[in-house]
Order: sequence, then structure tokens, then C-alpha cells
Amino acid sequence: MVMTACPEEVHVIGIVVVSDNGALAGAAVTLARKMFPKVPIDGATGIDPMQVAAAIAHVDDGTGVVVLMDPDTVDPSAPSVLELLADELRQRVTLCQVPLDEGLIAAVIAAEAGGTPDEVAAAAREGLEDKRLELVRRSPPELSSVTETDYRTAHFTVADPHGLHARPGARLVATARQFDAVVHVRNATTASGWVSAASLTKVVTLGVRSGHVVEVRATGNQADDAVTAVAALHSNAPLASNLPKARTVGLSRGVGIGPAWTADDSVGPMPEESQGADKELRLLESAIATVTEIVSHDRRTAADRIGEGAAQIFDVHAALLTDPELLDTARARILSGENAIRAWSAEIELVTAAFGYVSDQYIRERAADVRAVGAQVQHALSGTVAPSIIGASGIVIAGDLTPAQVLELDRERVSGVVLAAGSTTSHTAVLLRANGIPAVGGADIDIASGTVVALDGSSGELAVNPAKSTLTKFRSRQADLDERLSRAQTQAFEPAVTRDGVEIVVGATIGSVEDARRAAENGADLAGLVRTEFLFLDRPTPPTVDEQAAIYQAIAETLGDRQLTIRTLDIGGDKSLPYVPQLLEANPFLGTRGLRYGLTFPTLLSDQLVAIAQTALTHRVNVMFPMVATVAEVVAARKLLDWAVARCGGNPQIGVGVMVEVPAAALRAATLARYVDFVSIGTNDLTQYTLAAERGNAAVAHLSDNLDPAVLQLVKATCDGFHERKVAVCGELAVDDTAVPLLCALGVRAFTVRPTHIPLTKAAVRQTHLATAKDWLLDCVDMTDGGAVRARLDIFQSLV
Repeated sequence: MVMTACPEEVHVIGIVVVSDNGALAGAAVTLARKMFPKVPIDGATGIDPMQVAAAIAHVDDGTGVVVLMDPDTVDPSAPSVLELLADELRQRVTLCQVPLDEGLIAAVIAAEAGGTPDEVAAAAREGLEDKRLELVRRSPPELSSVTETDYRTAHFTVADPHGLHARPGARLVATARQFDAVVHVRNATTASGWVSAASLTKVVTLGVRSGHVVEVRATGNQADDAVTAVAALHSNAPLASNLPKARTVGLSRGVGIGPAWTADDSVGPMPEESQGADKELRLLESAIATVTEIVSHDRRTAADRIGEGAAQIFDVHAALLTDPELLDTARARILSGENAIRAWSAEIELVTAAFGYVSDQYIRERAADVRAVGAQVQHALSGTVAPSIIGASGIVIAGDLTPAQVLELDRERVSGVVLAAGSTTSHTAVLLRANGIPAVGGADIDIASGTVVALDGSSGELAVNPAKSTLTKFRSRQADLDERLSRAQTQAFEPAVTRDGVEIVVGATIGSVEDARRAAENGADLAGLVRTEFLFLDRPTPPTVDEQAAIYQAIAETLGDRQLTIRTLDIGGDKSLPYVPQLLEANPFLGTRGLRYGLTFPTLLSDQLVAIAQTALTHRVNVMFPMVATVAEVVAARKLLDWAVARCGGNPQIGVGVMVEVPAAALRAATLARYVDFVSIGTNDLTQYTLAAERGNAAVAHLSDNLDPAVLQLVKATCDGFHERKVAVCGELAVDDTAVPLLCALGVRAFTVRPTHIPLTKAAVRQTHLATAKDWLLDCVDMTDGGAVRARLDIFQSLV
């Protein structure tokens, strides 16, 4: 036997980023960590010696530390930082003053390659070389010693579905830097100027999208090798080919059939020169003002057409347009010599890149909002008309759509949408569902215009140029859905009773007074879940007790004598409040969110409970606590509720419930039942936590299956624990009509769905024979996977 020695553990240089601009440093560190996880990186805001020294100690493992200081950060304090360090550690620290956007990625690449502290610092300083190369490129021909014939050139077509964004851009930069050559690239498709391949910032701001052609040129001793390596890196396959291929997922239920209509989302070439800082600043301010008016108009349109809940999506866009960090850094770029559109585009790319590669679902989806607003401002700056899809028809094919573009879709002309983006919880998906437009995501969008496409937004099925038999199946489904919807709407106000006489309650999910009106118009039995976050978000101060009570009472009056179930503030994880101290958590979705957040900031929760108690003096009201995991949380919440009831006077009768969104709550349902009156199962989070598969991650979206037997077992455990009391379900599983018989068989006796879906859910209940469903479907909890469950449901549907 041949014995081999274990390889020695590889150590790399640690890097500390120091900047007065907290947003810039934070975004830069986040992006660098995600692209180069082997390199220990930390950051410090400002030049506080204690903070910088702590960061140095954090990343040091005995190999050495390079401290990158932004040029705008005060330098004289640097020696005091070294004085705080132990002698041995001080010897391993190298200080380096470089622009973060140019120097950090270069330094991290050198560190990951095993460079010494001096080599890492030198690589960071070489980021400045890009500025000199840019000047050389712009200089008159007679001042340049390099002619076109000295270049070695190549080109490649970008295959990555997301284009040449930050991560593949970083790989291009790392490859170019390996050679003794000066390498430049340009976007030939948009006829952009040449930029240094050594600069990640310049590479990603070329705006290279999937299918664009990129030209590479190089001079120097290894020019041939450099252009060959860079071109080979990108020309054969998508850079993400080593990742699991994302599967097509349903984003918005319904069947769509029609010719493909391809959306053009290109921005066009960017100007090279600045017209002077003052003029460029005025151009940026004018563009921001123009887009602000557009966003305000879109919000009004969404409120009128869909409802206030959907309209609040545009509040996020409005907030981005006034974000001081984003605007200040763009202005700083303009003052340093960049024109407005390049400055703005560079900042948008940095922000979206920093957000786009973190694990947090909410942050990643806000990156899509940043891109949407960023593109609107880019068009305003360039004087071009934003790509319009007003004339779209058939099946719209796009990488993604902005919320504003979704509003432009004509439901009479557009029969469906196919997106490369695959998040079921994105703002785009939310609006597509609200508009009733069938859609699938996570798709290969290389579909020629005019090609016949069929999709099923419920199952996620997509057929491109389908055979006649396949097309017939889709058309049959489409006809069935149309007939069901028409029949369901005529019976919307009738009770939902199974064929063997069991009444099932069908309530609405509500986020505004407008939603309450729609719920009443669609035959809701009650308000099964009133989301209250809209009262707390996008404002500088918390709502008062009176403000909250007024909204709750307005919703109750709109619903008439229907009961209200008000969920307390569900903040944390995916949402934060500007007037509450921010909690820094490595994984906020497993941290302080839901009821935990309310108990951490009891004044917020107490005021809300007082407002709910006041509403209960004149209306039938339940209160429901979100994200419950332990009995102790429920006991603490009930004490606050008792205090609130006593404070408001009178004798309000308030039912108390909890949401089952984590496995722990489902498994202790029988215990929780001793402390509360009812329960609602939040199937979206329950599925996500049970299967450890985030729904917003396209690569694992197919694993996040609401019908997975493990999830169904937890639904059954919850129903068993609460015995004869009504157990409700909400979330995407609640609007899966094929799952209604199964959920009823497991013990569910109430559904909470979108207002417009109430008639369909009631119709599905009326088609269910509960005793037969129990005979046929209870063993679904023991099946192998969600696919097997669906197959059983299909058989069951054919029998009834």
C-alpha cells in the first residue's frame, strides 16, 4: 500500500476593509466574502482604532493581514491602530490605501492565490492601474505606443442566463490577472468602449447580458495566452454550469397558450465622457425626479386595479429613489469624473451584486427591486424609452419583469409569462398572481419569437413548440379552468360544504381596506388573516394606537359582520423597521422574527394589542401570533394581551390563536392547544423550514414542495393536536385546489386564501366527499415524495 502524506493546511492572508462609508464597505465585504469564501475578510466603519484593531485580530490566523483603507478615510490615525496591537501581530500587518471598488477584489484574488502580504497589497494598488489605462485609451493616437496591430484579440458569446454579472465577472478578472499582459474587454453587442479586464467594477458595468458578444484584446508577453484563457472561460457553457440546474416552477396558477413574445430589456450603450460634474449632477437629479413621478403613478394604478396590498410594492421603489447611501455614492462618482449614467449604473451593480449573493431571501428579492428602479433611472438618463410591453401578446418571454412592467400587461392579450427568474415570492410573482396571469419561472428563455408555447402555472409545466397531443392536453386544462371559474363565481356567496355534509370555512388574506372590500365581493366567510405589517413599514415612526385602531375598524366595517383574525406584527427575518434598533444576525430567518420580535420590543406589541382590544369592543375579533415555537412565547404574549384588554376598558372578547410555521410548533400542537383557541398553518414557511430549502432559491425551488409527505405529516400532527377545533391553512398550499380533499382528510377545516381565489376554493370543497378522501388520501403522509402525492391526487380527481 502506498501511503501519502496529508496535505498541509493552507492559510491565506486576512483582509480588513476600512471606510467612512459604511454602505460601501458593507457591500464590498459582503460581495467579496460570497465570491471568495476562503479568504477571511472583515470591515470597520470609520478609522476608530479599537474597531479596526478588533477586525485585524478577527481575521488573523498567523499568516498576515492587509488593511485596505479607502482614500477618503482619514489616514493619520493609522499608526494608532498598530500601537494597539501586540508586537507579534503588528509585524504581520500591512497598511494599504486604495479605492475599495478597484482594490478589494484584486487583493482578495491575490490572497486566495496564496500571495504574501506584500503581494496582496501590490495587487490592490494595481487596481489603480485601471485609471491610468483608461487615460491611455482616451489619449490621442500619437501619444499611445500601442497600435491595433499589436493586440491579440478574441471574442465570445456570454451563455450565463444572467449575463456577465459580478461573480462570473470576478472569474474573468482573476483569469486576466494570471498573465503577463494588459487585457481589455468590451461589449461588442452594445458597442461599448474598452475597459480593463483587471477591474471588476468596469467589467460588470459593461452591461453584458446573456447572448451578448464580448471582445477581448491584450498586449504583452502572454497576450495570446490571456485572450485564449478569457475567451475559453466563457464561450462554451454558462459559468454556473457546476451548479444544480434550476427546474421550472409555477409562479402564478392557470394555463397559458400562445406564440412567444420576447421582451427587450436592454438599456443601450453608455456615453464615455462627462459633461462636467455640475451638469451630470443635474441630469441625475432630473432623472430621479422623473422616475419618482412614474413610480407614484404606478402605485396609484396598482391600488385602483389590484388593491392597496399590491400597491405597497411600489413604496419599496420610492424608498430606493431617496436612499441617501445610494444617491451619495453615485454623486461622489460624478464628482470624481464619471458621467451620471455610468456612476449610477456602477452603484446599482455594486448594490445588487452585494445583495444578490447572500442567503437571505428578502435581501435577494430587494436586489430585483434595485435593478428595476436602476433600469428606470438609466433610461431616464440616457434619454431612451424604457422597453415597453404594452403591446405584448401571447406568452411573454423575459429574464425577469419589473413590477411596473407587470402592470402594463393586458390580460386580454397576454395569456401567460415565462421568466428565467424563479422566485415564487418576488414582487413580480406577487403581481402576476394578483393580475391572474399564468406564469412559470426558472425557465430556459432561449425561445424564438412566434414559437408556440404552453404553460401551466400551477404545476410549473412548460412546453415549447409542443406536439399536437400535448397542446390538446393544455387546451383541455385551460377549458376546464375557465368553466370552473365561471361556475365558482356564481356560487361564491354560498357556504362551502363537502358532498357528505361537512362545512369548511373559507376566509381571506387581507392587507388593506381595499383587500377587505374584494374579500366581501368574493364571498369570504371571514378575514382569516389580516396582515398588519403595512401599518409599520415605510415610515419614520411607529403608528399610534389610534392610527392602528382606526384601520382595523375600517377593515371590520368593510367586511360587515364577518369575523376578523388580526395577526400581530410579523417583522424580522425579511423585514426591518427604521425606528427600531437593528439586530445583526447571521441568519435572520432563524433569529428574532415574528412573535420573538414583538417580545423583544414589547412596546410595539403592547400598543398593537391595545388597538386590537379597542376594535374588539365593537367587532368580532381574533388575535393571532406569528412564528411561534415554544409555549413560553405564547404565555408571555397572553400576559401582554391581558394587560392590553384591561387597559382599553370594557369587556372585549378576543379569541387567541397562533401560526404553525416551524416544525416545533406542529410537533407540540397538543400542548399549544391548551393555551390558545385556534391555529393557522402557514404552509410557505412550514415547508421551507421542514425541507431546509428556501423557496426563493431557484436551484432548490423544486425541493421546497408543499406536498412533500414530511410537510403533510406536520399538518396532520397539528390537526390531531387540536382535535375538533378548526385548524386553518394559509399560504400557497391553501390555493392549490387539487390539495383541498387531502387537507380536509388530514383534519383542516378552514382555508385562508387571496380574495379573488375564494370562489375556487369553495368550489373545490363542494367537489370533495370527505369520507372517500380519508379512505384514499390519508396514506399520502407515508409516500416517498411530493410527486407520488400528486399522482395519487390526480387519480382521486379522476374518480370524483
